Amino acid sequence: MNINGNSLIYNINKSSHDIGVSSNKISTGDRIYQARLDPSGLSISERLQAVINGTLKEMEGEQMTISMNQTAEGGLSVMNDSMQRIYELGIQSKNGTLTNEDRGELQKEVTQLKENINHIANSTEYNRNHVLAYADTEFFNLENLDLTDQANLDLDVVKDAIDKVNSLRSEYGAKINGSEHKINNLVEQHYNSVESYSAIRDTDIAAEVTKMTSNKLKNEMSITMLKKMNNMNLQNTRALLGL
Repeated sequence: MNINGNSLIYNINKSSHDIGVSSNKISTGDRIYQARLDPSGLSISERLQAVINGTLKEMEGEQMTISMNQTAEGGLSVMNDSMQRIYELGIQSKNGTLTNEDRGELQKEVTQLKENINHIANSTEYNRNHVLAYADTEFFNLENLDLTDQANLDLDVVKDAIDKVNSLRSEYGAKINGSEHKINNLVEQHYNSVESYSAIRDTDIAAEVTKMTSNKLKNEMSITMLKKMNNMNLQNTRALLGL
C-alpha cells in the first residue's frame, strides 16, 4: 500500500481514538478521567479535592459546635426565666402583710423552681454530653435561699445569679458567632476550591461534542477514501492481469 493509504489508515485510527476519548469525557463529565490525559492537571485537582473535602468536614464540625452551644444557651435561658421568677417571689415575700404561711407557699414555688434549674443542669445534653452539668443551684449560690427566713434573706444573691447566668449566655452567644464567622470563611474557601476544581476537571460539553463530530466526519471521509483507493488498486491489478 502507498503512503496515501498509510496516511488514511493513520487518520482513521487517530480519529477513532479521539472519538472514544471525547465520548468518555462527555459521559463522565470528567476532562481528566485518566491520569495520562493531563498529569499535572490531575495532581492539582486532587489537591483541590482534598481541600474541598477538608472544608466540608470543618464546616460540619463548626455546625455541630454551634448546635451544642445553642443547646447550652437555650438551657441557660430557661434557667434565667426561673431565676427571674424566684426574684419576683422574693420581692413579694417582703410584703409586710404576708403571713408566715403565705411565705411558706411562696417558698414551695421557689423550691420547685430550684429543682427545675437542677433538672436542666442535669438533663441538658448534646450528643450524649451534659453541657450544663456544672450550672446547678449550688453553682449559682441559690441552694440555701429560703423566703421564710426573712431575717437572713438576701435577694442580691438572686440578682447575682441572674447576672451570672446571663454572662454565661453571652459567652455561648459569642462562641456561636465565632463559629458562624468560621463557617462563612470556610464556605468562601470551599466555593473557590470547587470553582478551581471544576475549571480543571469539568468537561466543556459543547466543545467536546464539536470535536467529536469533527472527528466522526474525518473518520467517515478517511474510510470512504480508503475504500475508493482499495477499489482503484483492485481494478488496476485486474487490468494488469488481463482479467
